Amino acid sequence: REDDAAGQAIANRFTSNIKGLTQAARNANDGISVAQTTEGALSEINNNLQRIRELTVQATTGTNSDSDLDSIQDEIKSRLDEIDRVSGQTQFNGVNVLAKDGSMKIQVGANDGETITIDLKKIDSDTLGLNGFNVNGKGTITNKAATVSDLTSAGAKLNTTTGLYDL
Repeated sequence: REDDAAGQAIANRFTSNIKGLTQAARNANDGISVAQTTEGALSEINNNLQRIRELTVQATTGTNSDSDLDSIQDEIKSRLDEIDRVSGQTQFNGVNVLAKDGSMKIQVGANDGETITIDLKKIDSDTLGLNGFNVNGKGTITNKAATVSDLTSAGAKLNTTTGLYDL
């Protein structure tokens, strides 16, 4: 009956490997779901950034009144708030995937060390350098040096009366 014991040991090992691989496949699918959840949130953030860009271009025309610029700025602020909301609330299994820098290790094989790591990055108005961004001259610009450089390279001149750059 030793043959039966050896056969049982082999069967147990195969069963263990199959169960480990089955769980690893589930884990890999969870990793894919994390990536898809994050991608969806980043797509939403990108849509908001594209709209902010459109509004910024709209604000640069010289035909806007102060009231127009305030309305444009209100929408920009709403878009920035939405970026922060998406960043703070996008979760997978209770993990905020865009709220802070970190990593997630996923077991994708039946054996120790068979893992992949997903790097998670904080993405919000601060990390994008847009906290305080404004088009109506009534706020702060976090990335002032880059903004001034961008404006001057585009031919803008500093208006010494208002302290603003004119294109």
